[in-house]
Amino acid sequence: MALGSGKYDDLCTIARKSAEAEGALLIILNGRLGYGFSAQLPFLLLATIPEILRDVAKQIEDSLPKA
Repeated sequence: MALGSGKYDDLCTIARKSAEAEGALLIILNGRLGYGFSAQLPFLLLATIPEILRDVAKQIEDSLPKA
């Protein structure tokens, strides 16, 4: 994961502050600046990201039409 300001860091900051959140993870697909992501969270929350992403992926898979 890159450290420092990324191309979508400003949007992540807006989302985090608007939600009054301790952390935020923003994933952009085919945006104005291409694909990218920004993560803003305390180091102690970093370990929670893989589990959260697995849960989100499972929810997406479960919502897709069955073939």
